[in-house]
Amino acid sequence: MEERGDIPNVLYLYIHSKIYENANPNNILATKRVKALLWKAWHIPKKVCVLFLKELEVLGLVEKHTKYELEIKKPRFSVDDCNEFYEQLNLFKESHK
Repeated sequence: MEERGDIPNVLYLYIHSKIYENANPNNILATKRVKALLWKAWHIPKKVCVLFLKELEVLGLVEKHTKYELEIKKPRFSVDDCNEFYEQLNLFKESHK
């Protein structure tokens, strides 16, 4: 698989921000609850949920708090303010003079 370190994975960032919205004020959420959100709310297959959670951990978006809980890090993505990602992905077209 080809990796591009300079291109953000917007899908992971978006789903991470949605998980963060469901966390308690301490940003702690039971792993079981996160898996339930992934497969019930967003229809991600159960077999893929474990892989998805591991990738979120590798990306530094979540961290194991205890054996059964995850600390959800503050999101770097907001649907309301995603111009930075448009710029990184060169989606803004230059204006023609």
